[in-house]
Amino acid sequence: METAQAAQTVTGNNIANAGTAGYTDESADIVQGPEGPVTGYDNPNVSSNYSGGSVVNTITRSREQYLDAEYRTANSNSTANSTLSSSLGDVQDSFNEPTSDGISGAISTFFTNVTDLQNSPSNIGVRTSVIDSGAALAQSIQTVQSNLTSNNSALALNVSDDMTQVNSLGTQIASLNQQIMEATAANQQPNSLLDQRDLLVDNLSKLANITATSTSNGAVNVAIGSTVLVSGDTSNTVDLATMQSRGDLTSGDIYGLTQAQGDIAGYQSNLNTLASTIVTQVNAVQSTGSGLDGTTGVPFFTATAGSEASTIAVNPTLQNDPSDLAAAAAVVAPATTPAAGDASNAVLLLNVSTTQQASLGNQTISNYFNGVVTALGNATSNAQTEAADTKATTTSLSNERSTIEGVSTDTEMTNMMIYQRAYQASAQFISTQNDMLNTLVNTMFNG
Repeated sequence: METAQAAQTVTGNNIANAGTAGYTDESADIVQGPEGPVTGYDNPNVSSNYSGGSVVNTITRSREQYLDAEYRTANSNSTANSTLSSSLGDVQDSFNEPTSDGISGAISTFFTNVTDLQNSPSNIGVRTSVIDSGAALAQSIQTVQSNLTSNNSALALNVSDDMTQVNSLGTQIASLNQQIMEATAANQQPNSLLDQRDLLVDNLSKLANITATSTSNGAVNVAIGSTVLVSGDTSNTVDLATMQSRGDLTSGDIYGLTQAQGDIAGYQSNLNTLASTIVTQVNAVQSTGSGLDGTTGVPFFTATAGSEASTIAVNPTLQNDPSDLAAAAAVVAPATTPAAGDASNAVLLLNVSTTQQASLGNQTISNYFNGVVTALGNATSNAQTEAADTKATTTSLSNERSTIEGVSTDTEMTNMMIYQRAYQASAQFISTQNDMLNTLVNTMFNG
């Protein structure tokens, strides 16, 4: 009866925790009880020992360490790919391509207005349109660069939060290790503590690629690559720079975030190259021509070297006086103003759009930028595919693990009936034994 009652308690505990995160299904390991002599049995030719019923030897957790390791590896890969995919999607949103409001549209509008300048070099309205579209181009580049900077800053905060969480989880795992080692040494079964620790290790696998190694004293040692996070009841504070220098990070959310940061830095470098080329080439043409009053040497764009994408702007001098825009060739003395209708410098300015620029890998300005956008689109698409594939793998392993480690209410209901019947049968057996004893006593005394 005690065995059936104990097993029923285990069943009840399973049912109560069917929805508890991290809970592992438990089962009562029932074995035969110790043998004992049969009282009053005196036949020397027959064994007089009997099995002493049954006892619950231990409460077993339905856990597969190999499957846990497979799941955690898949979880790390899935999280990394999901993070990278999401981050690259944000980068695509920042570029806002292909749209008329993006950089490609601004480049097209600017050089279209330069074409109009060729046809009407003296028209102040046309000149203003060229200057305004140049300002719109500069602003569109600045906006994308600013958005990318914001994206990278957000990623940096996420990395910092993740590292804080990694060290916190390490501390919690080490604390549980200590409690589990103490319980194990005292021959106790710390199943609840083991469940808590396994859940923490699962959560840790989302953040980084981990290796969890069980020890004979009940502890679990945890490492990220070659960096030891937990050893027995001791946790180490780990830092990102050290792990990166060792090449320890290969998956997990932190890895995905740092990969995205690197990608964004690359796109920002591309924008700097684009902006620098536009500034250099347009200003070179502008400096060789003359405005309506013969003014020369007025730069079209201004920018800080090395930070062109975030500082590119139209020269305020041109915005204040569009007549200074150099659409004509430089004035040759004794003339003081360009010839009427001279648009030779506007032609050179338009040629900037079709010239293969060495700084852009011998591509035109538009082709170079379109190549950057195409590369971003391909990278995002590949990341989305990888994220979907690895998520499917993780989901499959999670389902397989749930089948083994999770609570099946159908199974528990069956077990509950089995143990209930066993309890009832044991009770009936005791009742029968009691009746037999009463009959024997009554017979002896009432003979």
